[in-house]
Amino acid sequence: MAHRWAAEVEAAVFAADPMRYHATVRCLEIVSEAARRLSPDERSADLPWRAIMDSGNAYRHAYHQITPTRVRYTAIADLPALIAAAEASLAR
Repeated sequence: MAHRWAAEVEAAVFAADPMRYHATVRCLEIVSEAARRLSPDERSADLPWRAIMDSGNAYRHAYHQITPTRVRYTAIADLPALIAAAEASLAR
């Protein structure tokens, strides 16, 4: 959902829509927390797992430094690779 919410509108619309923005941030927080629960064997080597796991702390505690541009970029550019890795892991 976070990918779709970010990708289906222009950046200015995303930034001006607090519900869309905060819902996307919440999804990214959940993804971060879920990544922490994966065993090392479940994590594909080609993703920056430490950064993924640590991002939740930024969303929760350094939220004043997180911009709609950064959130939208993460949801559009980075989330698809993580979703693909999760789907591959689940398929095994």
